[in-house]
Amino acid sequence: MTVLSQVTPKPLGTILPPAKPRWHLAYYALGAFNVLSVAAGLYLSGIVLDIYRDSVDDSRRWASRMDSYAQLGQLATVADAPGNDVFESGDVDGEERRLNAAVMAFDDAVLAARRDLSQVSPEERGELRTALDVADSAVREMIEDARGIFAAKRAGDERLAGAKMASMDRNLSEANAALGRLRAEVHRIQDAHFSAQIAAAGQVDDYQHGLLGVVVLMVICVVAYGVKLARVLAAKQAEIDQRNADLRRVLDNVGQGFFTVDRSGVMSSERSTIVTTWFGTAPRGTKIWEFFGRANPKFGEWLRLGWDSVVEDVLPLELALDQLPATLEHNHRHYRIEYRPTTDDGSIQQTLIVVSDVSDQVIREAAEVEQQETLAVFERILSDKFGFIEFFDEADALVCALTSVPSDEARERRLLHTLKGNTSMFGLGSIARRCHDLETAGEDGRRLSAEDRAQLLEHWQRIARRLKTLLGERLNQRLELEQPEYEVVLNAVIEGAPHAEIAERLRSWAMEPAERRLSRIAESARHLARRLNKPHVDIDIDHQYVRLPMDGWAPFWSAITHVVRNALDHGIESSEERTSTGKTPRARLTLTTTAEPGQILVEIRDDGRGIDWTALRDRAAERGITSDDLESLLFVDGLSTRAVAGETSGRGVGMGAVREAAQALGGEIRVMSTPGNGTVVRFSFPTADPLAVMLPLDLERAGSPASA
Repeated sequence: MTVLSQVTPKPLGTILPPAKPRWHLAYYALGAFNVLSVAAGLYLSGIVLDIYRDSVDDSRRWASRMDSYAQLGQLATVADAPGNDVFESGDVDGEERRLNAAVMAFDDAVLAARRDLSQVSPEERGELRTALDVADSAVREMIEDARGIFAAKRAGDERLAGAKMASMDRNLSEANAALGRLRAEVHRIQDAHFSAQIAAAGQVDDYQHGLLGVVVLMVICVVAYGVKLARVLAAKQAEIDQRNADLRRVLDNVGQGFFTVDRSGVMSSERSTIVTTWFGTAPRGTKIWEFFGRANPKFGEWLRLGWDSVVEDVLPLELALDQLPATLEHNHRHYRIEYRPTTDDGSIQQTLIVVSDVSDQVIREAAEVEQQETLAVFERILSDKFGFIEFFDEADALVCALTSVPSDEARERRLLHTLKGNTSMFGLGSIARRCHDLETAGEDGRRLSAEDRAQLLEHWQRIARRLKTLLGERLNQRLELEQPEYEVVLNAVIEGAPHAEIAERLRSWAMEPAERRLSRIAESARHLARRLNKPHVDIDIDHQYVRLPMDGWAPFWSAITHVVRNALDHGIESSEERTSTGKTPRARLTLTTTAEPGQILVEIRDDGRGIDWTALRDRAAERGITSDDLESLLFVDGLSTRAVAGETSGRGVGMGAVREAAQALGGEIRVMSTPGNGTVVRFSFPTADPLAVMLPLDLERAGSPASA
């Protein structure tokens, strides 16, 4: 309704001629006509208001449906994650539990969506239900593919697992495409409703224009009404201003940062004050990656590259958003970045950026990890304090070697791999994970940077301070003696053996029993077998009461764990695979030390599948390495029969570290392996020192070797 607020009201006497008795009827008629005109205007206004209310309610309902369909896409992505993550984590049972939880959430969301569709008109329901059925079916197939991956993983069939992963990703894409059609249909229905509402409002507007001529006759009333309306509008404007002021106060005092960016990544001028407090000001036209890049250049570059995928509409929007960086570290604080887009016809237009300071959460999680790590270390110290002290000293030396003067690339990788294996074995998972991350980064040929070395040293020193508190005073020198060894010397004394022979045997007691080393390796092997889901491995120890000097041999004992990990990870088959090839379900790993005149032998033997010499030759050929001596290829850095490296093995640097440690003692390595029958790795070390190797005890008098 048009308001002529500028017309000056005049007395009725200036408009109408002098009243006559019959004019009072015209007066009443004019009054009645005015009342009818106002009533008609109010009626039409009410119709417009009803159209507006219906439009708002309709938009709210369809927006809610859009949110539920977007949630379906997110839940489908969550259900897809375990099937992909299992290739990195190796935790099939854990990933399967994640999948089951995601399936339950997806089922609930689909059921809710189907119930909601029952409230939609039949002519609008058909396409929505079809798209929802397609998405539901694709996700079901994707879930079955994920379960297939887990089954293949348990069976050790990596090829089948990879094929299932590809099928799973295709089904995820099909599900996302169907959900995209679902959202597009929602937009189409919303547009149709909006058009119908606009048409209805336009028709009412035509009626209002028809009343315009009548309204002109009611100038005085309209002016009065305009004054009143002006007061109402002023009150509404004041209310709006107050609400804007309240909203600004909320944004200025809320603990999260909010601002929007357009399709090109340009930031809006309106933002929470805390955003400026955290990251500084942003001039007009600043791109989001430029803004965050000032705080963290790597984050800014990652965001710049990922934003192109978001706006190009090549990938599904949810998938493209998931690829954007979500965590940012700045000024020793940690922030979580969330991206909440608004779309038009499936194309992103604006995105709300939500920034949260999660530093306290990160610190709390780190403290929990540190507490768990400390507990694991404490248990190791209680069970074998001497062994842990030795590990600590060697790990400290490895960190020193890695973080001081840079060495050649091959030695650097061997040191890093050995540090990872040793810290993992003794419960320092945070150092092991950092080493694994550095190894992964090094696969692209990148050497350890000064920053990498500084961070590794800082992390180790922080742990070392905690370990020194737990270790307390170092162990005093003490002798460890087996009953048969004591009985041999006692019998020699009783039988009057030469003093020189008795003294030599007594002097050997100052050396370290090989049994202690083999027992630690066996315990580590049992722990690793459980991690690899191979609890069916029997581990035997035959130490022959050999004693060796503690000084000089520690690096070798540390490096030999690579051989044990390779045997468990590469060699030992699953119980099912062993049974299918005619073997016993339980595998066997034997650790042996033998003393012979002039030499010491250390042997690791397994009855697994053996070395795949053909695969080893093919891997070497791919790298341009040819050799008639296949055994020598085992010690080439970076060469492995495994296509994908895991946290346990597969990088091809462990055997190189073993060879380096053995050669430092003047030793030689022989590897004997027959496909299907197992592998023997034998080390021989020459010695001219009679104390370095004592001949086997008289076992008829002293008993027989122990086994574990």
